Parts: sequence; C-alpha cells; structure tokens
Amino acid sequence: MLKKILSIVLLCACFLQSCSVVALAEDLPFWVRITKDGVALHPSPSESKTTCLLEKSYYVHAVSQTGEYFRVELFGESDEFTKIVGFVKKDDVETCDETPLAPHYPTVQLTFKSTAKLHFSPLEESETLFAPLSGQTANYYGKVFSEGKTWLLVNCFDEFGYVEITAVEDFAVPLHPTPLAKPADQPEPEPQEQTPQPQTPQETPSQGTQAEEILMIVFVVVLAVCLVAALFLPNREKRRNAQTESYK
Repeated sequence: MLKKILSIVLLCACFLQSCSVVALAEDLPFWVRITKDGVALHPSPSESKTTCLLEKSYYVHAVSQTGEYFRVELFGESDEFTKIVGFVKKDDVETCDETPLAPHYPTVQLTFKSTAKLHFSPLEESETLFAPLSGQTANYYGKVFSEGKTWLLVNCFDEFGYVEITAVEDFAVPLHPTPLAKPADQPEPEPQEQTPQPQTPQETPSQGTQAEEILMIVFVVVLAVCLVAALFLPNREKRRNAQTESYK
C-alpha cells in the first residue's frame, strides 16, 4: 500500500514538473533583439569569455533560458551560414513577440588579404589554423577586442576562427531594416520670456483740454453769428424806414 502511495506521489510530481517546463517554454520569447553596442555572446553562462560581440539592431533566436541568460542561436534557419549557439544576458537584449524581418542577423562575407591568418582564438600567439589565400571569402559572425586589436569571428571552409580586421578588405554591416525605437523624448525647454521694448507714451488729451476746445468752438460760432447779424440787421432797418417814408 505504501509503495502505491509513493508511486502516485512520484507520478504527480513528474506531471507537475512537465507542466512547469511546458509553461516555461511557452513564456520564452521567440526572438530577442540586440539594441545596444557591446552585447557579448558567451560560450556558457558560467564563463566570462566572449565568443564575439553581436551586431546592434539584429535578432537572435532564444531557445531556452538559464538564470540570467538566454541560450540563443545564430543562423539556425540559414543554409549558407553555419549555426552557432551561445548565451546572452537577459538585461542586454529586448524580447520580441513577433517574427522579425529577414535577415535576422547580417549575412556579410569578408574577403581576405594576402596577410590573413586564421587563429584558434583572438590572440597573436594562439594556434594558426591556416592561412587563407588572398581573395578568398569567409562568413562574418561578430567582432571581439583583444590585446588592443580588433578580431573578427569568421567561418571559412566550415572552420571557425579569428582573423585581424586589418587582414580583410574594408566592409560595412548595415543596420537591420526595422528601425530601432527612439529614446524617450526629452522635455522641451520652456520658452524664455521676452522683455517688452519700452514704447514712447503718446499724449492723451485730458478732459480739461477737451472742454477748453469745446468752449473755443462755441465762442467762435457765437461770434460768427453775431457778426452776420451785425452785417444784415442794419440793412433791414434802412429798407423798412425807406418803405415807411414812401407811403407818407
């Protein structure tokens, strides 16, 4: 009886564990985006060693997570570029719910110069895998800085290695076609108050001045009426006197 109870308990525990794994897989983001410079791809979550720095604005496929890291794939869906797997810090990337536009990661090919040597690690004294011929090409994955130099992680003839940037022809990595989100708008500066220019005050006629002008006008009008009356009234008196004398 005790064995049956223990068996049932173990079965329930296994079922709950499987459900939690499924839920974790469902919550896992399908894609993560590199939105800043210097995001490192690590060979494992417990190592500080950097495989390469991932290209800003592009996407990598998150397949699992452990602690503070996502386990990601580069070129998992590509036929021309060999897939590589590594770990990125969750705080260094942004999750994406939708499948991004292709290419998910830059498909850049480099051309070697005559001085090129493919090294096992980004160190001058590291093992030389082989010396490619001038004009041969390799697939580019990312860069890393070591010993004051810039090294490039490449794949040539299915062999991964590092080559100095000075040993390849000039190249450029374009940004992903989906633009990066703009930073939050900074508050606009408050408009400065403009000091009004002093205006020359215009003299406004006072009420006393207006009254004086009105009195002057009235006086002129009365004077004119009196002058007119003074001119015409004597003539009328003379005519009236003349008429009176003629009747006599």
